[in-house]
Amino acid sequence: MSFNDQQILRFLLDYTGGHELSSFGAIDPVYDPYDWGPHRLPWHGSSGVSYYYTNNANRNNEVRPVQDGSGCWRCFRGKIAIRDGQGSNAVMYKNMFKFIPLGNGGRRNWIMTEYTLHPNMSDGNKGICAIQKEGS
Repeated sequence: MSFNDQQILRFLLDYTGGHELSSFGAIDPVYDPYDWGPHRLPWHGSSGVSYYYTNNANRNNEVRPVQDGSGCWRCFRGKIAIRDGQGSNAVMYKNMFKFIPLGNGGRRNWIMTEYTLHPNMSDGNKGICAIQKEGS
């Protein structure tokens, strides 16, 4: 299952409000992509994309190590503002990352899009991450 920006916004608003809107298993509420390298995450994406809730989003650094020590997510495209229906106010941001494994053992073919709410709409570091293999 693949979601558009408006669907992600709906899930994100509920998640930052302390609830999880049912995605029927399409968004993983347990595994955080900042805790595990992408090759260690359970895969839920029949469309080639897997979604995960995170409590570690919205950090300003462009290189974000994962807790399991397998590598880091490196920003390759800065924040893109997603605007409201009238096109005037930013309501959400997308940030694009590529996974860089430590050492020579891993592949560099994982891409992650991190979705976060505009700071006026959220006071936390909650987000939704969409991960896919590059080119899929």
